[in-house]
Amino acid sequence: MSDKPADPVDTIQEAAQDPSDASSEVETRVSILFALMQRNLAEKDIPNENRNDFIQVIKNADFISKQAGAPIIEQGSPGNLLYVIFEGDAVGATSDGGTAFFEKGTIVGHMPPLADEPCCISLTAGDKGVSLLAIKKKNLTRYPVVYRSLLGRGLSIRGAACDYELGDKLGEGLNGPVFEIKGHKLAAKIYRDCMGDGVEPSAVIPEHILQLKNPNIVSIHETVSAYGSQFIIMDIVSGLSIKQNNGAATRCRTLRQMIDAFRSEQQRVSLDMTARIFRHVAAALLYIHEQGFVHRDVKPEHIFIDVRDNDIIFQLSDFSLAFPISTRPGKIVGTPHYCPPEAIDIDRPETVISGSADFYSLAAVCYELLTDQTVFDSLNVLELAQKHLDAEPDLLRLPVDTPIWMGRFIEQALQKDPARRPLRPDIENLIAVA
Repeated sequence: MSDKPADPVDTIQEAAQDPSDASSEVETRVSILFALMQRNLAEKDIPNENRNDFIQVIKNADFISKQAGAPIIEQGSPGNLLYVIFEGDAVGATSDGGTAFFEKGTIVGHMPPLADEPCCISLTAGDKGVSLLAIKKKNLTRYPVVYRSLLGRGLSIRGAACDYELGDKLGEGLNGPVFEIKGHKLAAKIYRDCMGDGVEPSAVIPEHILQLKNPNIVSIHETVSAYGSQFIIMDIVSGLSIKQNNGAATRCRTLRQMIDAFRSEQQRVSLDMTARIFRHVAAALLYIHEQGFVHRDVKPEHIFIDVRDNDIIFQLSDFSLAFPISTRPGKIVGTPHYCPPEAIDIDRPETVISGSADFYSLAAVCYELLTDQTVFDSLNVLELAQKHLDAEPDLLRLPVDTPIWMGRFIEQALQKDPARRPLRPDIENLIAVA
């Protein structure tokens, strides 16, 4: 969006001039919704990174037209729709006998979705008819950024001891977004793949994983089932500000964001920082292995950054794929660039996932930090998986200043045979010297 947005009314009129053009239908709807929000809501500026959320909501919404006098909302009906008027007007009759008029740009039906109550007004089309965008409540709760922007208050979920109101979006993961929780030093990760119509979502974090407590693990406080989804309530990390050459600072909450920030400046993460990342993540992995679990998805996106007393702490997060150590996998899971061979070749009867699988992934992360390249790469996922099974990593890419201990760890931990990878005492010795 430009620094000075166009006049909302003009934008609405221009966007609606040629509704028959199917190729621009989605963009037309996006333009209308953005313009209406700028015109009516306190939260005027919609960050570009949230645009996709709005597109998804609009794709799933219904555009409806009503002739003059036709009913739109009946008093007492379920409050599961939010309406945005973009052409014409509507007339509402309140429970106390009053009358309310709603013009172009008005958002109707705020309170029922917020309070989970039936509609308290009746609404009919005005004298010239009306065209509306009808947004289902389930689509609002699926995208909390849109919910907050349209309704003026964050999505609220009920925890064991208190209610949580979702605030700003902190990031977007493979399974769903992460939001800060207003009034608490906590965050909520939403697992969208659990969402269903009226179906109770299955737990994505086993109950015993909630008991894991370690300085290098992002603590999970509880899981909440609401709106057909799973909300993981966890500690929020402060992140680290990295100053760029142009003087701007980038707030990095994950290692992936840190890598990208340095990459944008044609730099790589320092050797000292790489050693710190290894120490902290390796310590976290030793702890969870001691507790009887394997993480199975160690990657930069799941390594968070916190700062405590001016000390940078790296913490392992996202245990949605964690399961008991030395268990046979039932399906291929993980992230292709960091996936160990045994997590891919699951049809072999002797295949089990041990703690060494996590250290294969950590070695792949360290390799990327040192070389600014992944161990193996391909646009074809099957080809990439085959490389993890057959190809040898190019250790000559490691920079000449790579510490000897780090180079040996990467070489040994990336072995195809789990039995040839470093053992627990080896990792403990490496942590001591790193």
